[in-house]
Amino acid sequence: MRRILFVAAAALLAAGSASAFNLSFLGNSVTQRLTRADAEMLNAAVHAALAAEQEGAEQHWSNPETGASGSVKFRRAFERGNTPCRSLQIKTTAQATTAGGVYELCRQADGSWTFGS
Repeated sequence: MRRILFVAAAALLAAGSASAFNLSFLGNSVTQRLTRADAEMLNAAVHAALAAEQEGAEQHWSNPETGASGSVKFRRAFERGNTPCRSLQIKTTAQATTAGGVYELCRQADGSWTFGS
């Protein structure tokens, strides 16, 4: 799970990063402004939200060096077929630009999380 989420966060850097995920739907204007440290903080917040047991749990992150910040909220748990899924609300701000939305991730048999499968 950690590797998949790191790949996802690395994709947020959107600077030619090769990865299986492309999270450009989070908003290119904000993702292009994230540093590697920002993306790692976002990754940690996503990881914590996926591990949360209580719906409504919210993880906040902030990088005082860049001013970037955001939050990841565990909105609800559900199943798609027999696959456990979670709905997360992700909000990211970098260099006075904010983007975000609600995303569904489902846990695969190997323990990794993928978007909306």
